[in-house]
Amino acid sequence: MSQNKNNYAAGFDTPLGRMILLAEDLATKTYKTPTPHLVGLGFAGTKMNDEAVIADLSRQLACQDVLTNPEKLKPLAHQIISQPDKVPMSLRGTDFQKTVWRRLMEIPVGTTTTYGNIADYLQTAPRAVGSAVGKNPISLLVPCHRVIGSTGHLHGYRWGLDVKKCLLAAEGAPVSVTL
Repeated sequence: MSQNKNNYAAGFDTPLGRMILLAEDLATKTYKTPTPHLVGLGFAGTKMNDEAVIADLSRQLACQDVLTNPEKLKPLAHQIISQPDKVPMSLRGTDFQKTVWRRLMEIPVGTTTTYGNIADYLQTAPRAVGSAVGKNPISLLVPCHRVIGSTGHLHGYRWGLDVKKCLLAAEGAPVSVTL
């Protein structure tokens, strides 16, 4: 989990809605100089405003003393929209949650799958998958919006069903099941 330094947050208006980023400066083998790595991505709107999203993600990820810094995170926001597969990010969760989130990243753009399909693949219970999906801190890039109920209906989404519908529509995803 995060320490008390180098945590940044900012909100950006995007074609997908008001996107809130939470990042931490990290140095890695690829990035020798500390570089902002995405640890949280949420959406503000009718369900939560910017401050509530930042507080929610900060609490979940144990990020303290988060500084609002749009200029520092603007390049990361641009990269999320233009080159989402190249965004430096750090998944924070249990091993099981990370396993589920990695499986979510395998769902092709423009398609959906069910909690049950993921559970079958991982040989676990659909409710366990649903719990892990619900705790995904990096929406959009870990595409939990592509998971629907076995009946084909949309179920709860942390940032609101309107956001989930918008994301699926932007991808041209029919509410049909694949994977």
